[in-house]
Amino acid sequence: MLSFNDDFNDVQEYENSLSMIGLPAYVKQTIVNNEPMWAVHTLDGAMIGSAPNRYIAEAMIVDSDMHLVTLH
Repeated sequence: MLSFNDDFNDVQEYENSLSMIGLPAYVKQTIVNNEPMWAVHTLDGAMIGSAPNRYIAEAMIVDSDMHLVTLH
């Protein structure tokens, strides 16, 4: 499974990531560290990850057992 963060050293952070299983998420173009990226957001707007392109961002959502949704 792809991970949103590379630093799962903290058990609490890992447990929080497991609680996202089944939740809806969406992708949005953004800038991270002065680089254009595609951010993964939960429906409350919290950014939980980013990827260099839309396809990888969407794959992260599906691979993490979350539900990809479209917002307009």
